[in-house]
Amino acid sequence: MIDFSKFCETRTVMSQIRYKLKYYALRRMMGGSTPMFMNPSDIITRFTLAYGIHERMVFELIRFISESSHNEFLIDIGANIGLTSAQTAGRYNKYYLVEPNPIVFNILRANAMIHLPTSSFKMFNVGLSDRDMNSELCIPKDNWGGAFIEEGNAYDHDTLLSKDGKIALNDDNYIKEPIVLRDAEAFINELILNLKLEGLSKGLVKIDVEGFEMKILTKIIPKFIAEKISCYIIFEQWDKSWRRNLLDDLVDGSLDIWLLDEKDPDFRTFSGMSQLLKIFVFGKKIKNKLTRVGQEPV
Repeated sequence: MIDFSKFCETRTVMSQIRYKLKYYALRRMMGGSTPMFMNPSDIITRFTLAYGIHERMVFELIRFISESSHNEFLIDIGANIGLTSAQTAGRYNKYYLVEPNPIVFNILRANAMIHLPTSSFKMFNVGLSDRDMNSELCIPKDNWGGAFIEEGNAYDHDTLLSKDGKIALNDDNYIKEPIVLRDAEAFINELILNLKLEGLSKGLVKIDVEGFEMKILTKIIPKFIAEKISCYIIFEQWDKSWRRNLLDDLVDGSLDIWLLDEKDPDFRTFSGMSQLLKIFVFGKKIKNKLTRVGQEPV
């Protein structure tokens, strides 16, 4: 038997003061932060904790779209831990959250439960591609939102690594998890049936799948058009060889494509500081707008 009478936790007066100061300082700093389960050492969530908002430009764009008639549903493909969906709470009637990462899936559920009414969202622990298959997800240890599938990816090996600031795809940098990929066409067919049952026909699709965007877009766009589901689509694109005609060919060139390109001045550089100073002196504001994409490469 252990003699618990011999146990004694001790600390100095100064260490007690440090503990309390850290606690009250952190509580003060985090007072306006988004109430979510997040990892402070993760690159994406670190920015969210610091700024109080995830991807401000994207959020403002989503809010802009939600103020139109296209606010009936949000399909979040590559939902991660729910950073995008959770902060749009109340702007859409229904949320469809798609996330293949089995490690963060329950964190996504927890964050959705915090911010969204239980009856307003459905979750799918799968990835989407151009066919059904089993695959492997490479998860950066310091950027869980940057997880990618290497096999069949539109981005080359160097692009995938450079996005995470890595030089090697090894166990020191990445966790590798088996995942299930579903044919995006079959998946979206099932989801469209659900939308119709709910009487939903206008909404938004956000796709952030680290190089599998085109595999999904080419499958789902014709289905939305055929079933008369009207939606705006926000997707990430890092492929320098990408051309808009890959999508135009699906719909006879009727797509309207815009580029959201952040141009915030970098205060760490002389030119950035100079630009910020001019904006401040002349009483202006930092502006980031959409630019229409023509037939030239993006």
